Amino acid sequence: MIKNGTNYNDIYNYRNSKYFINSVIEAKRAARGVKDIVIFAGACQSFFEAIMESRG
Repeated sequence: MIKNGTNYNDIYNYRNSKYFINSVIEAKRAARGVKDIVIFAGACQSFFEAIMESRG
């Protein structure tokens, strides 16, 4: 969460989560099936709910 961020559900209040989301989307595109990849989310003060819900 950025220093002055107030809304926990706004992706722009997180410094790097938008890049993690883009990475998950690319990983899902490259994987053959949903069970072919494992995503670890929630570290480094990320918006893990948005990362896990990202679609590819």
